[in-house]
Amino acid sequence: MLLRTRMTMMLLLPVLFITAILIGAKILLQNQMEQRLAEVVSLSNALIWNQLVEDSLAEMDQLAGEVNDEYELRMALKNNELDELTRQAEKYVSLTGDLGNYDTLQLFSKDLEQVYSSRPELKIKQIGGLLQASAEEPKQLIKGLVTDANGNIYASITFALKSRRSMMGHGVFIKQLTPVLEQLAERGDYAVGLTNNNSELQINVALPDTDETRDFMQQSKQEAVGVVSKEDRQLFISKQPVRNKTGDALGYLLVARDDTEQLAQIAQF
Repeated sequence: MLLRTRMTMMLLLPVLFITAILIGAKILLQNQMEQRLAEVVSLSNALIWNQLVEDSLAEMDQLAGEVNDEYELRMALKNNELDELTRQAEKYVSLTGDLGNYDTLQLFSKDLEQVYSSRPELKIKQIGGLLQASAEEPKQLIKGLVTDANGNIYASITFALKSRRSMMGHGVFIKQLTPVLEQLAERGDYAVGLTNNNSELQINVALPDTDETRDFMQQSKQEAVGVVSKEDRQLFISKQPVRNKTGDALGYLLVARDDTEQLAQIAQF
């Protein structure tokens, strides 16, 4: 009996070994296919996202010229008259702040010290580098994505305030990215979200608020695809990093699409 058992085990071992190899190969192939799909989806979403961000930044271009045309504001900044500067800045914000082109205006002296902010609680991590770049290239608009102390992502434009002869200071316009995500959602009937680097949701446009979605957001992969549920519907969801112009990851973009019928067809095969 013992001999028969041994012979049976000897016959089964190669089968089990081959089965394990096939299962491993299948898992590896699935992982490779999933990674490739994530890369393709991320590339497609990135093209749309980057264009919408560029459009949002372009909307702020004219603001730099508008502030430079505010003579009383520039002179108050030049002469370090902070009370008058605040009065002129708040006058400008009250006239333009509701137009949707920006959310926050910050002003800095030529020594790069902050002298005014329409939202004093908002602290931009990269502000030192932005101001230094503006000081070195005063004719250029320094545009891109930035983060606050909590890691939330914004669009910003930094510019020099100057006359023909002298530098008076610098200005920064900051804009939330909610309109960008809303435009992205409208383009493909998507649900979209934006997280910080800790995968904490900053902006949510119709993403399902479920543990399933949170688990997907918090996985370690920078690029991933998956499926989450929203009521009785199945959403194909992707995750990809949002980067600044130097390539640093600031957070993650989530894009989900209702693919209930297509996923049901795939499951039948």
